[in-house]
Amino acid sequence: MTISKIEKEWERYGAENAYYTVLTDEKYRAENLDEKMLDDFFDSGENHVQRIWHEIESSLVSQFSPRRGLDFGCGVGRLTLPLAAKCGEVVGVDISANMVTEAEQNRARKNVVNASFVKDDGTFSNVSGSFDFIHSFIVFQHIEPALGQDIARRLIEKLEIGGIGVLQFVYRDKTPPLTQLRVRLYRDYWFIRALRNFVLQAKTESVASIFPMNTYNLNNLFAILQENDCHRCAVRFSDHHFDGVVLFFQKGREALY
Repeated sequence: MTISKIEKEWERYGAENAYYTVLTDEKYRAENLDEKMLDDFFDSGENHVQRIWHEIESSLVSQFSPRRGLDFGCGVGRLTLPLAAKCGEVVGVDISANMVTEAEQNRARKNVVNASFVKDDGTFSNVSGSFDFIHSFIVFQHIEPALGQDIARRLIEKLEIGGIGVLQFVYRDKTPPLTQLRVRLYRDYWFIRALRNFVLQAKTESVASIFPMNTYNLNNLFAILQENDCHRCAVRFSDHHFDGVVLFFQKGREALY
């Protein structure tokens, strides 16, 4: 799928069901959202940031306090906004203008002054400067691996020497084979996806129910880290119906061994 097609897909998701697209729980569908659900949604982001900070400070850098952070695939700001409490400045990046607009509204609603949001397609042409912290969570699984690996390289290139990265990837699909086949058909054949969406619309259901899911080769990911001098690493497993890894790493000038 080309960047333009990906952008079109995620613009639609962002317009129709932005919060459910970020966390696929029925309570976050547009028709169910209220102040309590929004608070619950952002509390989940706070909890995630506390967990990754504990891991960073336990495994890599004690009392980590980055000057400038980047959150790739920021969506509506679920993780970017709590990251602002940990960073001097944080930039959220997303391919969807609708998501970026919603994130800015959430930033204003929460009165967070050191966060900003940028629409970018993963080339980071709209993102200036370098960062001492980069982050992405439950994002790369929605990007085809060849493209996702290129984006990961660009992200790491923007990371300063001594900076910390936290990137999550899926490496194994645990769903039944027939489910995997069905999802691949929706993902790879636009006319099958269009027919499915037409049927769902006729039933007044959300069309943003199946997102493209992609698994990554761990060998390729570790090669990217090694090629970019990210030799201090910690790996933690994730499970969101797919087996995944969260890669914690520090960029350095030379290998330890």
